[in-house]
Amino acid sequence: MNTYTIEQIPIVECLKLRKKILAPFSTLEECKLSEDDQGRHYGYISQDKVLSCLSIFKRPLNAYQIRKFATDTDYQKQGIGSTIFHFALNLLKEEASSKILINARSTAIGFYRKFGFQICGECYMKANITYQFMELSLTPSTHSSK
Repeated sequence: MNTYTIEQIPIVECLKLRKKILAPFSTLEECKLSEDDQGRHYGYISQDKVLSCLSIFKRPLNAYQIRKFATDTDYQKQGIGSTIFHFALNLLKEEASSKILINARSTAIGFYRKFGFQICGECYMKANITYQFMELSLTPSTHSSK
């Protein structure tokens, strides 16, 4: 892969990739979240093209949620998604987050487990896709593990 940057990008750049990868039958407007204006959007950019993106939202109790993570189909399985996701985790660790939340598609649970995420709740269905609540705790445990 050529040189790349990971940087904060305008929401419109995320919307294009969200539509292409996550919701191809939706309009760009339908791909927008009501909270997008309060989020931060990051892109993995190579040769002036956004190859992967994700959005970060603040949650109560110093938690953050990563949402709408997408990597262009032509660039999947090349480490690009892992690179931007690792970037986001490090960014949130530096901000002293307490935990990071995700709603993982059931097909991506293994990917998130590689980063230390654990299942934390019931799965649910939306638009015929099964999702699983997962989280990564960033605070030291105060109790012994089971």
